[in-house]
Amino acid sequence: MAASYGTVKKAVVDVVDDFTKLDIGAGYGTKYSAKTKLDKIDVVSAKLAVMPPRFNKVMGKLIGNGWKNVGPIDTVSCVSIGDVISLACEKGSITIPAGEPT
Repeated sequence: MAASYGTVKKAVVDVVDDFTKLDIGAGYGTKYSAKTKLDKIDVVSAKLAVMPPRFNKVMGKLIGNGWKNVGPIDTVSCVSIGDVISLACEKGSITIPAGEPT
């Protein structure tokens, strides 16, 4: 069974949360959103550069054989949480619903 957009979005938020001292998971939807800039939550380019192994592991397990691994060049180009969600959907061939990511 293919992963849903909502499941992928939650997994991305969890991965981003692993790279900051802030509790992004608990505050997502209230304090944080897809528009939240990664540097504002201390997920700077150095952290984005080392994110791919964790990101690929989580998304590969969730999406399965359809997952296309990302590298530092992919993650470092992300500016917001929404960019990371979009990257996961692109590499996992997950359709992004209209109005998302939020």
